[in-house]
Amino acid sequence: MPESLAAIIHSLEGLSASGHLEESPSPPGHDAGTTFTLARPLLVQIRAQPELEQLTISLWQPSLFQSFSFTNSTSTPLHFSFNTATTSHGNLPRSSESQLGSGYTALQVLQTKNLLRRRGLPLEVADTILDLAEYWAVISTTAQYAPERTTQQTKENSGYLLYLRTQPLPGQFEPEPATGGGPVGSLTTGCLIGNHKARGQYPVRKAVFQTVSRDQGWSVFPDEQGSYCRSYTWFEVNAERPKSITQGDFEPLVDAEVLNSTGVSDSHDSRWERISSAGGHDRGSTSDSGGKNTWPLQRNVHAGKDWKTHRVVWKHHGPDSGPVNENTGAGMGADLLRCLKPGDRINLVARAMRPAWRNRVHSAEVHVYYAV
Repeated sequence: MPESLAAIIHSLEGLSASGHLEESPSPPGHDAGTTFTLARPLLVQIRAQPELEQLTISLWQPSLFQSFSFTNSTSTPLHFSFNTATTSHGNLPRSSESQLGSGYTALQVLQTKNLLRRRGLPLEVADTILDLAEYWAVISTTAQYAPERTTQQTKENSGYLLYLRTQPLPGQFEPEPATGGGPVGSLTTGCLIGNHKARGQYPVRKAVFQTVSRDQGWSVFPDEQGSYCRSYTWFEVNAERPKSITQGDFEPLVDAEVLNSTGVSDSHDSRWERISSAGGHDRGSTSDSGGKNTWPLQRNVHAGKDWKTHRVVWKHHGPDSGPVNENTGAGMGADLLRCLKPGDRINLVARAMRPAWRNRVHSAEVHVYYAV
């Protein structure tokens, strides 16, 4: 394996000269280089500059052009720093709004990675290309019940409605060590969920949430109507970690489920425990450490009379949870994504507070993107 960027550049030049890299025209308006198609819609162009010990990798997708420069690090070989520049490219087709949740299977991602490796790229560079292109596997969960479901806070109703639950996340599930000094032999054996292991310290790289909903359509606060201010109906997200995995854990919810006043099902399975995060780059804990265990996702439009579609995208390197954006009604949750590991599952909960407020839910989707 090459020990420096100069060696990588040399090996790429050799591959190009020998014909192992398939030459093709560069996209319009960009410098010539060694360009080859891996798996549509990902197009990769490699441009080597040995005199600068610099390797520029440009990525084209249906809606974006991205260019990344890797420079040699003498102190830490095979660890690369990079700067990114992302611009819209008018000559490329735009992604359709209907492509929500479009992505790749784990097998497709691995096949693409193998194409890169067979062309001489070190594993670290191949993985970096896939990450920068957001070329990740995706698992999707959708929910829609007829008629639409409504949650409202009353004496009989908590105002918590579990609307959607994802399957356990793919990868190598390993149960956490028992607390309280239990014998190691009593731990549940780990298992591989799916056919491929997840990659990296933080395997979940992105989550896309979509909700279609509205509130009761009126309020006594005329100044806030049509905004996200003083909206007492919203969605929130939490995650759970299992002590063991059974086949039943992969079954979707049959129907939305009303939760008790603490946001927990009366029929809660004790194998699953809520994940808490104390913030920062941790992996989360199921212990009661006082950390955050609920993430606001999206408010409804205040007194909205029509169904409204909201889409929220969280990335693992994005903003951690904080105040909800008053202009969009959306929350942030990078710290939740960094907590997740194989076996965990995500719950989407519809909320309503105060007796007159109702959260009417038409449908919801959750798409989780992970690295392999």
